[in-house]
Amino acid sequence: MQLLQEITEWPDNTPNHTYLLNNAGKLIAYKKEASDTWEVRNKALFFSKSHRKFKKLPFPDSLNGLY
Repeated sequence: MQLLQEITEWPDNTPNHTYLLNNAGKLIAYKKEASDTWEVRNKALFFSKSHRKFKKLPFPDSLNGLY
């Protein structure tokens, strides 16, 4: 799994979020920039990294009880 924090500089101040991807690179959960709550997807979704920049975060032992 990968834990990615978006660091894209948007011209219109679009917020950047943190994403949890499975081994296939599909989105399984995300956390909005202004929130501490993870939104878990029922089904893994296609996730595109194009035109955006990310920083890989270390994967903690427990992700707020998520995994």
